[in-house]
Amino acid sequence: MNGQQQQQQNQSRDRIELETSIVPMATLEMGLIEIEQNNHDDDAKKWLDHAEKDFAGYTAENFVHLKVYAAIRMMGYKTDKEMANKEKCK
Repeated sequence: MNGQQQQQQNQSRDRIELETSIVPMATLEMGLIEIEQNNHDDDAKKWLDHAEKDFAGYTAENFVHLKVYAAIRMMGYKTDKEMANKEKCK
């Protein structure tokens, strides 16, 4: 493999690593679509939990977790953070 081919391979590898957030972000979007269709309890929660818990180490991880957290609270579920904040106020 010559130098140019090696450089192209490295660029492709870097691009793939940057794009690994596509699947968790798509999973998040599936949960948000289910919310829009009023499937809160079953499908939406399943997709949101999957987006939060089953992927790690990707570029947009904080963004996905923040959106999941907000969507779950909007659906009326209690979150660990909310419970922790209530405990601090006591």
